[in-house]
Amino acid sequence: MADEAAGARSTPRVRRRVVTLSMGTWLAIALLAVAIVSLIAASAVTLTRASSVADTLLHARSRALLSLQSGEVERYLQGTRTSVSALAASERVARTADDFATAYQQLGDLQPADVEGADDELATWYRTELVPGIGVATGQAPDLRRLLPETTAARYLQHRHVIVDADPSADGDVGEPAAGDTWSTVHAEADPRLTDLVEASGLEDLYLIDADTGLVVYSVEKLPDFATSLDVGPYSGSLLAQAFRRVRDDPEAGVVSSDIAPYLPASGQPQGFVAAPVHDGDRLTSVIAARISLDEIDRIMTVGGDWEDVGFGATGETFLVGADGRMRSISRAFVEDRAAYLQTVADAETATVEERAAMTATGTTAIQQRVFTDAEMADVATGDTVDGTAAGYLGEEVWTALEPVDVPGPEWSVALQVIDAELTAPTRRYRRQTIVALAVLVLIVSFLAVGWARNVFRPIRTVAERLGDVTAGRSGPAATVPARTPREFAVLASSVERMIRALERRRAEVETAIRERRDMVRTLLPPTVAERLDAGDSRVVDEIARASIAVVTVNGLAGLVQRRDEVRRRALLDRIVGELDDLARRNGLDRVKMLGDAYFAGCGLDRPYLDHAPRAVAFARAAQQAATVAAREVPDLSVSIGVDTGPVTVGLAGSAMLVYDLWGDTATNAHALSQAARAGEILISDRSRAVLPSAVDVSARHLPDGTAWRVDEPAPVEESAT
Repeated sequence: MADEAAGARSTPRVRRRVVTLSMGTWLAIALLAVAIVSLIAASAVTLTRASSVADTLLHARSRALLSLQSGEVERYLQGTRTSVSALAASERVARTADDFATAYQQLGDLQPADVEGADDELATWYRTELVPGIGVATGQAPDLRRLLPETTAARYLQHRHVIVDADPSADGDVGEPAAGDTWSTVHAEADPRLTDLVEASGLEDLYLIDADTGLVVYSVEKLPDFATSLDVGPYSGSLLAQAFRRVRDDPEAGVVSSDIAPYLPASGQPQGFVAAPVHDGDRLTSVIAARISLDEIDRIMTVGGDWEDVGFGATGETFLVGADGRMRSISRAFVEDRAAYLQTVADAETATVEERAAMTATGTTAIQQRVFTDAEMADVATGDTVDGTAAGYLGEEVWTALEPVDVPGPEWSVALQVIDAELTAPTRRYRRQTIVALAVLVLIVSFLAVGWARNVFRPIRTVAERLGDVTAGRSGPAATVPARTPREFAVLASSVERMIRALERRRAEVETAIRERRDMVRTLLPPTVAERLDAGDSRVVDEIARASIAVVTVNGLAGLVQRRDEVRRRALLDRIVGELDDLARRNGLDRVKMLGDAYFAGCGLDRPYLDHAPRAVAFARAAQQAATVAAREVPDLSVSIGVDTGPVTVGLAGSAMLVYDLWGDTATNAHALSQAARAGEILISDRSRAVLPSAVDVSARHLPDGTAWRVDEPAPVEESAT
């Protein structure tokens, strides 16, 4: 037993798998998996390559636009420098500058009476026009006393020209020039010519500055810096003064360009200057300076407002940026929607309240809007390229590229920015289209794969359905396959059909054998036992706590068997057994077995009865009477009967050859009593007598191993509920 247990433990367990998918489905899944993996791999390679190519093309296009814009602004700035340099080299301009300087010096002889009333008008204009504009643009109103010119000549010229030019509604007739005013004479002759030169060169203004005194002896536009000294005057710290001193300090350097910054004489508007030396032989006599046109720079950077037509899309833009990381030109978003722009930079916290107020006052984002950090501008200064995606000044992720402006002067760069979502939109759109196309293709391949697999395995499915019908016991037509079925499937279908026909024949034979066996079992066993056996319970063993067993010994049966008339003998034997079975059935007993000449029957084995003992005795009396009748035909035939009551074990014995049997002292005692009884006598045990009704007459009979009781009269049978 230990070896068997060890063997059982060492035997590997076979894991059962439940097959839920057909072979056709598995084939379709395999084909679909191969197709999907191939499509996904190809699509992934295509998407990766296409995205890389698209990014390269988009960035290349953006850089081409950046280079175009950078070239445009370089040509404009270089053209401005060239124009100023050409004017400085002109002898006529040099003579005109000398004439203005000489005439200005002569104005030093003016008397206060010559400018009587001019000071008040000049102060009023400064206070009401210039100072408020500067205060709004810069956020801080300057001291009026610091702005008013100090010399009589400066006040005289500004009164005659600045006020009238700045306020067209004012009376232009300021009277005749003062005595000794040769400057007005020179101005009347030179101003139209110089004005034409400025317009032809695309400049905003032209200044003639005396190199010795720093006096602005002439200006086309005549802003409040006109007639002041750039050395000691109110604008001695301005960009114009710085450019002038750089040229005067180093005339050999040639043309000098300044940065762009708020310029007070222009009401705080951002301005830039280009200056060049004017020589008389080897002597520096004057400095000519020009105010560059920010409008032209804005036009170049904004491509005239045609961003989408040029290729910048919905958010792309270029702008000029200085070394401090701030704009030197206007923003596209500011041009398109000023209010929305100001709100956006406020939300993004990329412009302070003061900076936004200055933008509103000056009408430009130049100088005020910071775009790049000092670290990024340091990279540009060292030659590194700023090219990539980062947070933009409008608070969104932008792709940025910078290209330095290759013009001598301030370190300017042209920056291109595009919102990253727009730049990558074509790639994302292509990716979505590819994914949709892949999904559609996978769907089509799925339908094709399922249809193909279904068609290929249709013969197998037909055979499987035929086998299913056979397994379920349903009859159906023979399995037929299409004409174009592969030969292997046709052979399989034919073989399966032959096997099914053979199985049907065998099943019919088995069913007949089972039916015959069932009929035989039902004749040999009690009904409930037979039903349990039919249900598959081949190990019927029941412990009956209390039942009555009657054993009928047929005396003379051996002599009957030895007779030669076999047919008559068999018929008589069958009749005896049949009568006993009928009597047992009438009285509620079940025949258990026939052992030699002993007929065993029990009451309360298969069906519970409260009166099992009276029933057993009633059966014994009926058998006794039947034997008396049979003895008329067979004189030697008699019966002796024994009855006992008690616990019984009843059940089927054997496995291949089932035998319904009973065991226990009760059956043994009943058999012993039947053997001890005389012919025609019924003996019962004490246990049976104890449960019999008092109406049954019994008498004691002494046996060698104890006392038994003989039934003297028939016992009445009373039906009782089961």
